[in-house]
Amino acid sequence: MKKLFFYLFIVTFVMAGCTNQTIMLSGESNSWEGEYIADNGPDSENGEFTFHYKKEEELKDLKITINEGETVQTWAELDNRTVTISSQCSGCTPETGEPISVEIQWGSPQQTEKLILE
Repeated sequence: MKKLFFYLFIVTFVMAGCTNQTIMLSGESNSWEGEYIADNGPDSENGEFTFHYKKEEELKDLKITINEGETVQTWAELDNRTVTISSQCSGCTPETGEPISVEIQWGSPQQTEKLILE
């Protein structure tokens, strides 16, 4: 009987270590709302950043820099005020819910705002 309980304990412990974890981070500035949603495995991460421009103005020359240049995406013109950026890695150390810094530049003259996704 003790062996059965020990076996069940080990199986439960191993299975708990193999499950995916979902993280959700969000932040806001004067002009932007942002969020990051990711499914993390033990050594992988599949996520998506979504940024929404809160004003009704036309967006041009948009540049989004995530984690001090870890990811940089640019657009000359946009048809709508919401953009998404996919994020994937395998064999990596997934994000653990730590804050993510984002810098957004756009327009002419250029405007810059920073967000912290927490």
